[in-house]
Amino acid sequence: MVTREQALDVLSKIRENKPAKFFTKIDETNAGMNFILAYLSEHDNDIYASEIADNMQISRARVAVLIQKLINKGLTQKSTSSIDARIEVLKLTQSGLDEINKFKEQMISNVTKVIEKVGLDEMYRFIDTSATIKSILDSLE
Repeated sequence: MVTREQALDVLSKIRENKPAKFFTKIDETNAGMNFILAYLSEHDNDIYASEIADNMQISRARVAVLIQKLINKGLTQKSTSSIDARIEVLKLTQSGLDEINKFKEQMISNVTKVIEKVGLDEMYRFIDTSATIKSILDSLE
């Protein structure tokens, strides 16, 4: 049986190490403009703003703001759908493709450095343990 003191010690060590910072950095791609760039780079077909909103699980209004920022930076552009000329779709510009490729390479480099320090087996154990903890916590809600 786990004692109260052991549980408090584990919570203290989790707070000290702040593992959320690591995952936040990795997950930033899902936070906004980088997600959209990555999504566009992975899909060759016409991409609609509503599709991005659904995948990001955020409002269409928020996606519209993000898309406009990307357009202003020259990373994406709107064009006419190949299926329906009344509908606008999103496309990556060459600058957008360069930007997302640079971002992906940086993420790979960061994760590679972590793996080199802790080892691949330890990293997989950490991921498996994290998934188990998440599953347990999700079931408690």
